[in-house]
This record gives sequence, structure tokens and C-alpha cells, in this order.
Amino acid sequence: YSLFDSLKEEAEAFMPVVNMPVVSASCVVKQTFVGSDKDSLIAGCEVKTGTMTRQALYRIVRDNQVIFKGTGFSSIRHFKDEVEQIGAGKECGIHISGYTDFKEGDVIETY
Repeated sequence: YSLFDSLKEEAEAFMPVVNMPVVSASCVVKQTFVGSDKDSLIAGCEVKTGTMTRQALYRIVRDNQVIFKGTGFSSIRHFKDEVEQIGAGKECGIHISGYTDFKEGDVIETY
């Protein structure tokens, strides 16, 4: 048994350390809207899991590829109200300053 333990320890020493973020919430882009300033794009989303928070780290996933990462959403709105967080099962509008490439079906994950 000690041989197996020794081999396992040696093998683990050669394996790279992988730090994968733990997804705390996710939402799916259902529709996009042009913002009031005509230069911004708003993602109309449905929160699938967890609670989306405005100041979280986030990434946008399209076709299982991460296409954008950032920190803190410019705004999250539930109907016309600005909110700091929104839970699973609810719909919201998400605006990310300077990002205008939302497509239907994109997944926004916070971690």
C-alpha cells in the first residue's frame, strides 16, 4: 500500500495546479435592446441559477467559449428599477459599459 501512496504523491507533484472559478450564478440572454444613449446594448436575461450581484466578477460564454471577462456590471435592472442583485427565476436587463456584442443564447456567469 505504501508503494501506491508513494506513486500517487509523485504523480501529483507533476500535475499542474488548476484554479477554476466556482460559478455562483448564471443567466441566459433572451433578447437584446438598444440603450437610451443609442451606443449601448442591454442584455435582457433570465437568471437560471444563484443570485446575480452587480459588483461580481463575471464572464460571458458563447458556444462553450469564454468570450469576455470583467468586474462589476454597469447596471442591473428589474423592470425599471435599478437593483444590486437579482435571484434565480427572475428577468433583468444587464448593461456592461463598453461591451456591445451580446447575442441571444449567451450565458453570463458570475464567480
